[in-house]
Amino acid sequence: MNDVIIVGGGHVGLYTAARLAGFGLKVLLLDQKKSVGARIVCTGIIGEEAFRKFDLPLDTVLGKIRQVRFHSPHGAFFDYNPPEVLARVVDRPRFNQYFARQAEERGAEIKIASRVEGIRIKPDEVTVRVVGTDGNESSYNGSVLVLATGVNYKLFHEAG
Repeated sequence: MNDVIIVGGGHVGLYTAARLAGFGLKVLLLDQKKSVGARIVCTGIIGEEAFRKFDLPLDTVLGKIRQVRFHSPHGAFFDYNPPEVLARVVDRPRFNQYFARQAEERGAEIKIASRVEGIRIKPDEVTVRVVGTDGNESSYNGSVLVLATGVNYKLFHEAG
């Protein structure tokens, strides 16, 4: 049985897997995509504060955002030019792959092409039902479930 099952192989799920595996927990990460960093749906813009707090990989940075322009629906705008960098733009596939490597080096198991189709929660364990791209079903048990699926709320509703 796993200590933690993480559903979702984006940067949040992978970072979480790396951190928890680093504490010696048995971590299983499941993602429906066919490869780490595929079909990314959110931007590669990450606030500067996150780089200071979480030791994020600087070699994935493509550029820095130093100013922004806000537009109103009525055509007015204003520019914001703070003295410090606001955010960084990262290469999202490389960013995700960095955390996947960290997670695996620390002992996490990553299963790609594994779509979670069902969740059953009991007082002392959780079971997830997974369908692979080949159509085969399997299930995994864990003590804790982390849903890191971004904008896909189906599993959140199922988990209650």
